[in-house]
Order: sequence, then C-alpha cells, then structure tokens
Amino acid sequence: MSPLGVAVRKGIPNKNPKGTIRAERENLRASTLQLLTDNDTLRASKVDMTATIQALSEDKDALQDALKNATTDNQDLRALIETLNQKINDLETSIEASDRAREVEKADADKLKASNVNLSKANEDLEARLQRATPAKTCHAASTPSLANDTMNHLAAYNNERDMLVQGIGTHTRYVQKEQNKTIALKQCLEGIKADNAILNPSANNHMRSFALAAYNKAVAEAHLAHLRRALVQAQARNAALEQEVAVHVQKRVKRVPQQ
Repeated sequence: MSPLGVAVRKGIPNKNPKGTIRAERENLRASTLQLLTDNDTLRASKVDMTATIQALSEDKDALQDALKNATTDNQDLRALIETLNQKINDLETSIEASDRAREVEKADADKLKASNVNLSKANEDLEARLQRATPAKTCHAASTPSLANDTMNHLAAYNNERDMLVQGIGTHTRYVQKEQNKTIALKQCLEGIKADNAILNPSANNHMRSFALAAYNKAVAEAHLAHLRRALVQAQARNAALEQEVAVHVQKRVKRVPQQ
C-alpha cells in the first residue's frame, strides 16, 4: 500500500497532499514503465522461444527424412546382397555343370583315342594288304579280282572312319576349349562377386564403393571376353590349317592306292 493510502487508513492528516499525489503519480508511472519493459522482454522471449521451437521442429523433420533415407538404403543393400548371393549360387551351379561336361568330354576323348588305336591297326592291315596286292596286280591282276575289290572297299571304309574321327576330334576340341574358357570366366566372375559381397556386408556406407568395384569387374570381364574371342579366332584358323594338311595327306594316300 502507498504512503498516502497508509496515512488515510490510519487517520493521519496529510500536511502536503499535492506532493503526496505527485509522488504517487511518479511511482505509478515508474511501475507502468517497468511493466511495459517486462512485457517487451516477455514478447522478445516468446519470439525467441517460437523460433527455437520451429528450428527444433525442422531438425526433427530433417532427422526423420534422414532416417527414412537410411532405412531405404539399408533395404536396397539387403536386396542387392540377396541378389549377389543368388548369382553366386547360380555360378556355382554353372561351374558344377561345366565340370560334369568336361568329364563327359574327357570320356569322349578317351573313346576317340581308342578309335584312333583301332584306326592305326586298320591302317597297318591296309598296308599289309596293299603290299600283298601289288605283286598280284603286276603278275596276275586278272586272276585276283576279289583281293583288289576287298582292298578298295577296305580303303573306302578307312577313309570314312578317318574323316569321321577328324571331324569328331575337331568338334570335341572346340567344345573342350569353349567349356574351359567358360569355366575360367565364371570363376573370375565368382571371385569378383564374392569380393563385392564381402565389401557390402560390413556396413551400409560402402554401397558406392561396391558399385564402383562392380563396374571395374564388368570392365575386366569385357576385356577377358575380347581376349577369348581373339583366341577363338586363332584356334579356328589353326584348325582350318590342320584340316587342310589332313586333306593333303589323304590325297597323297589315295594316289598311292593301286587303281583297278
């Protein structure tokens, strides 16, 4: 309570009412100014608090977006790892099939070797028959037609069997080379995918590095494929030269056979 109010309440006479009223007015003015100052301070604090709350809300939204992006990246990486594991299984299956194919090719090669042995024996028998048939042609050609016919028939069968063996050897040789090249390429691809998988598994932050490594492995595979194509062309050229050489030897052998 102000001094004036206290004096009035106690019944004390006021000797200077104007001065008292002036003092009370000054006190009220000062109180009003203090209230206004406090109000401005509160308003400024309210603005600051509103800005802080808005900034916190924006940070919350940014954190939520970052969490969503990280979750999406994690899901993508898991899907990529699953795809890579599936590719590894497929490659292992292909390698097993290639190994089985090589075993079959090896068995066929063994059969061809056995047929070559039989062909050599037939060739020796043919040489023996030709040696026996040559004197008969010079001395008694008219009296030994059966031996000459048997010799020519045997020669025809020999030529047919030889041609079939040459074709079979060339075909199986190309198949074996093709399967071997395919096995090498598959093993290299499998090693690259295992390396990618090893890099992808530890952390979700390595996906860019994994993609770069995958691109590098792709470039290496393309270079290896180009090398294999050049090797295939060279092998085909060698096979053509060998076939020509075989044909020349066959023509020479046919010319040495006695003509009836």
